[in-house]
Amino acid sequence: MKFTKYLLILLTVLCSSCASLDISSLFESPLREHVYQRESRFADDEILIINMSGFIYSGKSRSLFSAGTTPDGIKKMLVKAQANRDLKAVILRINSPGGEVTATDMIHHELLLFKKRTGIPVYAIILSMGASGGYYLATAADEIYAHPTSILGSIGVIVKLPQIEKLANKIGYEEVIIKSGKNKDMGNSLKKLPEDQRKIFQNMVDSMYQRFISVVLHNRPGITSREDLIKIADGRVYTPEESLKHKLIDKIDYLPELIRDIKKKHELGNVRVYTYAYGRGYNANIYSRLNELKAPQINLINIDMNSFFNTQAGFYYVW
Repeated sequence: MKFTKYLLILLTVLCSSCASLDISSLFESPLREHVYQRESRFADDEILIINMSGFIYSGKSRSLFSAGTTPDGIKKMLVKAQANRDLKAVILRINSPGGEVTATDMIHHELLLFKKRTGIPVYAIILSMGASGGYYLATAADEIYAHPTSILGSIGVIVKLPQIEKLANKIGYEEVIIKSGKNKDMGNSLKKLPEDQRKIFQNMVDSMYQRFISVVLHNRPGITSREDLIKIADGRVYTPEESLKHKLIDKIDYLPELIRDIKKKHELGNVRVYTYAYGRGYNANIYSRLNELKAPQINLINIDMNSFFNTQAGFYYVW
């Protein structure tokens, strides 16, 4: 009887505190090297592939179940790479629609610092998608390659401000807000956005957009006119052929050909191509996806409100 009582209390506490339990911390694992290909047992030169896939966000990458791309995860890889004296080049393998503005900019900054500190060339190859923040990251590379069927571009900023006032009225939900100034609750989802606050948000979006434009101009030497760039940077996505025409990329080709070009350009011999990932991994190759499994959950009431309503407010470089 006592056991049943304690069990009911435990279940009540768990259900009241969360809809699902994230147990990823139980599976924390060190960052390890995973070899994609080795052309010779005695290969002296190494090429690192850094995988940048999924949504870009400010989080912590510490387990084999981590998904998406974070400043924390990329920083750890760059620190390890900096200590490798045999490293001759880095490839950013990008497959991302973008993500949070600040997280994207932080990773971009870390990549530029890595290049400055080490002098190691960095290349980017865009797989299925390198849109918005995904393309922003690619501009940190010395050269950008794209697969023939990639989707690129979407240069721009978006802010999401969910409006649930009508829903709240229907279910009888009310919220009391005590604030220090009229704009302290700016973007409150329970009330219609006033025009003056809309203008404030628009100014912020415009500022972040201009930063995106400046980043592209500074890092893409083939693009010299700000006015011409703004004409194509209206948020649309482009094919690889269109991107090449607009000088957003340098070449349309595949990952093996990029590795071949790097070897030829930098006069490398037999190379060892590897990546960093959590866990022990498996028999991987250059197309393998590591670190893209989601953390397991103990489902009590498995309702993911963010995924269901997709209502998280914020500023994004995302398509």
